[in-house]
Amino acid sequence: MCIGFYYVYYRCSPFHLSELSVGAAPEGSGHKGLSDGHFLGCLENLLYNDLNLVELLKHNSPQVTVLGNVTFSCPDPAVVAVTFSSPQSFLQLPGATASWPGALSAGLQFRTWNRAGLLLTFEIPQRGGVVWLYLSEARLRLQVHKAGRTLVELSTGSGLNDGQWHSVQLGSAQGRLTIAVDQEEGGTAQARLAFPVTTGSHLFFGGCPAEETNQECRNPFNVFQGCMRLLTLENQLIDLIVVQQRLLGNYSHLYIDMCGIIDRPFGSGNLLEWL
Repeated sequence: MCIGFYYVYYRCSPFHLSELSVGAAPEGSGHKGLSDGHFLGCLENLLYNDLNLVELLKHNSPQVTVLGNVTFSCPDPAVVAVTFSSPQSFLQLPGATASWPGALSAGLQFRTWNRAGLLLTFEIPQRGGVVWLYLSEARLRLQVHKAGRTLVELSTGSGLNDGQWHSVQLGSAQGRLTIAVDQEEGGTAQARLAFPVTTGSHLFFGGCPAEETNQECRNPFNVFQGCMRLLTLENQLIDLIVVQQRLLGNYSHLYIDMCGIIDRPFGSGNLLEWL
């Protein structure tokens, strides 16, 4: 159900709530402390005491009153998440052709309770180097490594293991390498490079394949355990359902089309609790 500026008013039985408003408080209702804003977006599985309010609305039930713009579809595309659930989890995707030589653009969103874990790695073609984008001490960090030396090291953000979704952007253009988290002020770090950073034939998210079958991926950090979504390469969204169908890339020990962590930490807070 797609919602414009409206509210749904449901009359309940006298033994329960007298009314239930969704999307906004009715005018003159006397509700204090509520935001004056109206909800704009999509809702599904709108239930009250095992009653499906959307179905009641569809069938013009006298128990439900609606004001404003309502349609029974959601124009926004479904967001597909992927869960990295074990030390063997990884997602391998083909490298993308940059829109101009020497440029790179990659992005993702993640959520985790863990303070450390590899988000993304790839080799730099014809340079013998490698890029690691990872979490350490709940901060976003990036290393460019070549011939046993760390050429670039960047870090930004903090408290990124709070179980909330965080967005990450990695970009390289005109000799400048940039990482950003949550598009917030102060959430960007950058450095100059003497050579362009572009992807090799493959990118690896979350971890690496087993060593005996892998020649391109190295991970000196912890594996990532948590969820990712909205993966982009060169500003193109990766269709994870196509990945799930084994028509693009490769993966192991992933749950696709779900995020399998609970919204609260378990135990010490640095472990994942699974649904």
